[in-house]
Amino acid sequence: MEVNRNRVEFLLEKFSANDLSEAEFNELCELINENENEPAIKAKVHKDLENAAFASLDQTVMDRMLEKVLSQGERPVKRMFNWKRFASAAAIIIILGIGSYLAVFKTNERSQIARSPVPAQKDVAPGKDGAILTLADGSQIVLDNEANGKITDAAVKHGNVLSYENASTAEVVYNTMSTPKGREYSLVLPDGSKVWLNAASSIRFPTAFPGVDRTVEVTGEAYFEVVHDAAKPFHVSVNDMDVQVLGTHFNINAYDDESDLKTTLVEGSVLVTSKSLKRAAVLKPGQQSVLDDNELQVNKNVDTDEITAWKNGQFVFNSARLDVIMRQIARWYDVEIEYKGQIPQEGFTGIVSRKSNLSEVLNIVKQAGVKFEMHGKKITVTP
Repeated sequence: MEVNRNRVEFLLEKFSANDLSEAEFNELCELINENENEPAIKAKVHKDLENAAFASLDQTVMDRMLEKVLSQGERPVKRMFNWKRFASAAAIIIILGIGSYLAVFKTNERSQIARSPVPAQKDVAPGKDGAILTLADGSQIVLDNEANGKITDAAVKHGNVLSYENASTAEVVYNTMSTPKGREYSLVLPDGSKVWLNAASSIRFPTAFPGVDRTVEVTGEAYFEVVHDAAKPFHVSVNDMDVQVLGTHFNINAYDDESDLKTTLVEGSVLVTSKSLKRAAVLKPGQQSVLDDNELQVNKNVDTDEITAWKNGQFVFNSARLDVIMRQIARWYDVEIEYKGQIPQEGFTGIVSRKSNLSEVLNIVKQAGVKFEMHGKKITVTP
């Protein structure tokens, strides 16, 4: 009905302006669950997604958000959220039921205090494409500075991708690609397998795969799309762990400053083995192995979109601890993090583009109940 649609639009505008009463909030929740109000809701979502906090999201991301919204309209939203106002475009999206995709802002006094923006003059630009290629003789090539074309006899650069040709050779020569903090890059191995390197990561690989298997070594975080070859199993070696695949898509998080070594399977199957524990696990799509000093365990039904969001240019947090979030920020923006006082331990849920300046990211994360002070490349976090 036209009356209902007008009422939805009116209430959504008041919600966005932080001007809803408790009764109006409950009324909005009821109207959201009525299918006939879908056009008004969809229009409002699109409008708020385009404002400052989410200006850098591309159309694909917006469409995924809207799909989530319109597929979850029947959820009992009013029992999930407090009626107190969220006062931001992101909150409009959350009330519609996609908290796993957008920032959940705290609904108490702390969020009111935390809303002041980080001064623009102290801003830090996001990371970008770039890597260092170390050849077998120890010489290094800064790929950021190289034009497209042949870099070595075996390697060709195309934008942010370095590709190797599978040339047969009697001598196996190893190269290493490494990304400093604030950089990411992609690699096509000699067999055609693709690798995405996150910031502060590296991969050591042969310039050809003439043997009976294909083995690479990784530090940091990398996403793999491995070409199937039953005659040559593919191995990823990470410290104590070995991941064996035939052809599959998976993510490895093996940063030294993280407590666990995590392998997340998106497609296919992998065998994860801990050499020291003499334990192994076969993963199915949507599962994640977690290896620490004492055990190897498997988490089932993990959100692979969240795990691989970095590869698609997004930070996605789903009930993530603040220290986990800040480590990701430190790597991508190449900054130092310092904590003062008792930091909240509650999980934080949100999404923001990795193309955003640091201030935009911090202005969203600070809704977890903290504030930030920026001094050059140093960020101080306080309650």
